[in-house]
Amino acid sequence: MRIVAVFIVLIALLGCQSTDTAQRVKSPVMKQLLAPKSQEIEAHSLSNYINRAAELASKKGYQHFALVSKLNSKHKQTIWVYLYNNDEDLQSFYQKARNDSKLNLIDTFSTEESKGRRYLDVDSIPGLA
Repeated sequence: MRIVAVFIVLIALLGCQSTDTAQRVKSPVMKQLLAPKSQEIEAHSLSNYINRAAELASKKGYQHFALVSKLNSKHKQTIWVYLYNNDEDLQSFYQKARNDSKLNLIDTFSTEESKGRRYLDVDSIPGLA
């Protein structure tokens, strides 16, 4: 009888644990996008950072991302990506950015719309205005 009771308790605990992990929501994450090793100007373009951030957001399962510039301890700009899924997460980031003068939001993007796309500066194409 005790074995049956222990078995039932184990099943109940495992069942509760599996529903807990299924209901868990991804919390927002902020990661630095390291500068490319290549010295070519194209490798350091904003378009390349957007594409790399979209790939990271897709791989990690986030619906949206924001590019952020942040001053490091040497007062040099670094590019970071903020991965999030909903507007509440973005609003909390806006609040954090307002309180931290080292953070500057570049723009927000949808992961699916940005994946694999390249962006060109309008001024870089002669005759386009």
